[in-house]
Amino acid sequence: MRARLGILALLAVFAGAFVGIRYAGRDYPPGALALLR
Repeated sequence: MRARLGILALLAVFAGAFVGIRYAGRDYPPGALALLR
């Protein structure tokens, strides 16, 4: 169960970074973490 949560967290981080890059059109914006939270 702990490994599953770790995998989900990792996927969430990758998805967040991908969306941030697609939305900004450049490197991952630092403010995106605040928006996702």
